[in-house]
Amino acid sequence: MPADTIQMFSTCPQSKDCPAGEYLAQVQRVARWSEAAGCTGMLIYTDNSIADPWLVAQIALQATETLCPLVAVQPVYMLPYTAAKMVASLGALHGRRIWLNMLAGGFRNDLIALGDETPHDDRYTRTVEYAQLMRQLLESEHPVNFDGHFYRVHGVRLAPAVPEHLQPGWLISGSSPAGRAAARAMGAVAIEYPAPPDAPAAEIDDVPAGRGIRVGIIARDTADAASARFRWLRCHHKYPAPPIIVMSAITYVWVEKSWTGWSSVTASRWSRNRCRTAACFFGSIAGFSGAASTAATSSPAGCPASGLATGGVGSEAGAA
Repeated sequence: MPADTIQMFSTCPQSKDCPAGEYLAQVQRVARWSEAAGCTGMLIYTDNSIADPWLVAQIALQATETLCPLVAVQPVYMLPYTAAKMVASLGALHGRRIWLNMLAGGFRNDLIALGDETPHDDRYTRTVEYAQLMRQLLESEHPVNFDGHFYRVHGVRLAPAVPEHLQPGWLISGSSPAGRAAARAMGAVAIEYPAPPDAPAAEIDDVPAGRGIRVGIIARDTADAASARFRWLRCHHKYPAPPIIVMSAITYVWVEKSWTGWSSVTASRWSRNRCRTAACFFGSIAGFSGAASTAATSSPAGCPASGLATGGVGSEAGAA
């Protein structure tokens, strides 16, 4: 895939936001919609309060033909060998590539409940070591020996073997210097919250695997309806942190948070400055409507149309 092509990952609804009897069908629906919209994959979250992401990934794979699950990997939950075995097994069963969103942190109460009191800086070290061991297990044709600070294995061979075209993609949050350093060390794409459109273009050569952005999207039939939904979400603190794109069927609006408050600029202006610094466009659509999908699947000005992956449904999908 060309280096300047944007890939898009939707976000899977979380089990805690759906009635228990409806969650499986909701995952299937979102996965199919994401695939139809051209998404490369779908992010599947993980924490103590929601369904296991690997089992949810299996549902998404069974419901689609090309969509690749982007599984959040929390080192506290399983050994690197077990996670590598999941990647290898799903690849063998479905012939599909798995993407991995490596976590260095997590909700503090979740970690404490599991007896994990690893200091903040050491969590990045652990995640890098975790990913390095996983990569060796997945890529090596010979038994693996690894003697790290957190993980050690001796003479371990992973089966089934993972062919090159099914080797996983690697992502990690890269908004901080520590995150970007971890991305470099593990060969992962660094996912960041995008800078304001008028800020100087970011240097991209310090993360060889590339950079991506994380945004939220609200789609409605008209710009006024989308803006009204955005204001409601802001008032109810549903989306206090990520930048939000508010779009109608014919309008792109980028809404950015700055020290002086919230302001809007056209997405085409933003994309001219930013799209080629992004390896992945990592976000969710809140409140999908059919008319809005026209805009969601168009190529913003300045972005290459070829291979542009678009669309996605977040946990607010279908909200009024």
